[in-house]
Amino acid sequence: MNHELLDRTPESIINQHGETIALRFEVSDLLEQHLGLDWQAQFERLVGEQGKITPHTAEDPTCRETNPKDSFLLMKLDGQQVLHTIPDFWELYQGDFRDMMQRALPVDSEQMKTYEEENARDCLEVLSQLAPPDDAANRSDTKHYRLDAHVDQRYSAILCIKAPTLGSGGRLVISNRPEAVGLDTINQDATFVQHKEGTVICFPMGLKLPHYTEPIQKGDVRMVIS
Repeated sequence: MNHELLDRTPESIINQHGETIALRFEVSDLLEQHLGLDWQAQFERLVGEQGKITPHTAEDPTCRETNPKDSFLLMKLDGQQVLHTIPDFWELYQGDFRDMMQRALPVDSEQMKTYEEENARDCLEVLSQLAPPDDAANRSDTKHYRLDAHVDQRYSAILCIKAPTLGSGGRLVISNRPEAVGLDTINQDATFVQHKEGTVICFPMGLKLPHYTEPIQKGDVRMVIS
């Protein structure tokens, strides 16, 4: 682990029971050093040029929705598309971001392993959330415009490129009960996390704690790399 990271004090994300469930690191300076002052614009441009609206259902065994047939819409890019256009991002993934995730793990955890570059498609994903249409409140599909409730298949980190600014939409909602299924149950005992641009949330408990993302408001943006 590099010395600069040891001096970087993260924000602890703490649930209602006083337990730390994730660490949030400020990384704007690293992004500027590796990618340039226009790092946000680079990702926005990439999503605008190559992003595709991708529907998916809650049938995956990691999902914690009440109806497995529910579908969700997100603008997506995979890691290979990112590295083809912004290749210097890989150095951050393999270096500083890996070390941050390792720092967030329990002390008895094994050393973090990262994917090889040819497998970037499997380990990096840009997600840009879509705002519901004007009449969504009068329809039954508002759920389509949020991230489904799920647990992760591996340790996860969330880099926030663009954070919502209108109201409280787009928050990361984390259940404090591993057995929780469905939004009503999750929300009964949940931690609500407002995103901050230029930060990485290292979230090892995502393997156990169901979580989802709230819809955003029209005109707002939530763009992350998972």
